[in-house]
Amino acid sequence: MAALRNAKLHWRPATAADLPGIQKLSDEMHSSLPERPEVFAEKLALFQRGCFVLNWYEAMVGYSFSYPWVLKSIPPLDRLLGTLPRSPECLFIHDVVIQNHARGYGAARVLLDRLVDLARRDGLSYLVLVSVYGTYPLWARFGFEIVSDPALCGSLKSYGDTSHYMIRAANP
Repeated sequence: MAALRNAKLHWRPATAADLPGIQKLSDEMHSSLPERPEVFAEKLALFQRGCFVLNWYEAMVGYSFSYPWVLKSIPPLDRLLGTLPRSPECLFIHDVVIQNHARGYGAARVLLDRLVDLARRDGLSYLVLVSVYGTYPLWARFGFEIVSDPALCGSLKSYGDTSHYMIRAANP
């Protein structure tokens, strides 16, 4: 498993007490893709094992939400899921936020290693995400590939003009 290049920077499981800080980071980093507090709270309640907070010393500088989902199905932004699928096929990485000053220390690699391990333990063959803000080259470095499927175009619109649905195998 990859290690962070700064010993004071670490991922830990998210808790309900983290939700106000997560909301604050989301509002700062995703002002054009806002989500309500109850949306984050529901994701944490539905699949806490897939939710993490990135701390630098004791300050929250990032977070990530993921949950089991169905391939080629994109959950709409800022909507409650209700339940998770009975027969999931992938781990959907819903959101990854790392503040600019905390980037470049390997946090994304460490998180991805955790998420791959989680997917494998849960018998999920794939990890998927929607890349936003032109971040697809970053995700491509981690083995994700863009899926071009006209059926996904409508669902991708809520994620912005630069969004791409991406997939990678849990066992590459």
